[in-house]
Formats: sequence, structure tokens, C-alpha cells
Amino acid sequence: MARLKVKVDQKLCTGEALCTGIAPAFFELYDAGGGEGHKALVKTRDGKTVPEAVLAQLSDDDYDTLLEAAERCPPEAIYIWDEDTGEQLFP
Repeated sequence: MARLKVKVDQKLCTGEALCTGIAPAFFELYDAGGGEGHKALVKTRDGKTVPEAVLAQLSDDDYDTLLEAAERCPPEAIYIWDEDTGEQLFP
């Protein structure tokens, strides 16, 4: 089972919501306020939403879904690392 560190760069996120469409179990939009519109956050297994989290016990399908969401993010605001090796997987 994979452990990935997932981060949404709040300065780069434009609220396109592709990540929430592709991986709704792992991303959620919120109103950033101050005229910034919506931004994405990472959803943890305990229901918290945060800009950065380590997601553990991921199946191969979860792993693939998270990478697809990152790859399809237009501003490349989603960063993914292998938590065990430290290797940056995207971008």
C-alpha cells in the first residue's frame, strides 16, 4: 500500500475543479474568500480538508487516481511525493 504526500499550492490553484471531478474522495473545493474564488484542498481519511497531507494505505487505483488528478490540473497546482522514498512524482 502506497503512502503519498499530496499538496495543493494555494497560490497556483485556480479552482477549475478537475481534481474534485476525478478524485472526489481526495479533493474538495472551498471558498477562499477575498475575491480569490474557489480553491482545492486535500481531503484526509478522517474528513479534514488541508492544503497538504500524507495519505496512507492507498490502493493502486487510489494512487493512479491521484496522479491523474495532478496531471490534469491546468495550472499544475497539485504536487505529489512518494512519502517513503521522498521521490517527487508530479510535477
